[in-house]
Amino acid sequence: MSHTIKKRKLYQLLKLQEYSYRRLVSLVPGLKLLSGTLMLRDDEHARFTLELLEQCKYTTLLSLRHYFDRSKLIPDMEMNVRICHDAAVAEVVSYQGKGRMQPIYEYPNPGMYQRDEKFQHNRLLADWLTLCADRQYVLIHTDIIPV
Repeated sequence: MSHTIKKRKLYQLLKLQEYSYRRLVSLVPGLKLLSGTLMLRDDEHARFTLELLEQCKYTTLLSLRHYFDRSKLIPDMEMNVRICHDAAVAEVVSYQGKGRMQPIYEYPNPGMYQRDEKFQHNRLLADWLTLCADRQYVLIHTDIIPV
């Protein structure tokens, strides 16, 4: 029985990663040719940055950051996303500096991760990309952003 549940969870994770890839490609045209740091902004000046960390023939590694207020009451959200262009998936490989997440954890575990921690991180990425698309965020190169 648990074997079937694990397969279903992994299938849902893959489906979510494919969805995130499609959203990311629609938000960032020319994703394969990306260079430097880009920013997504809306009319209310919310700040999201996408920084290219690594570019290979079939994969791209991006750092995504959401900057909250300047008072630092809420920590900035940071995640690294590996984009596999040939498989058309975008996977969260680290969140808030913690990486190498297993698809499913037994509970309890030494790190006290939730059973579906990796799925939750990828769900957050999908929700974040949906928010950017729904609010019609504009992609800006950082060299033309006023300080």
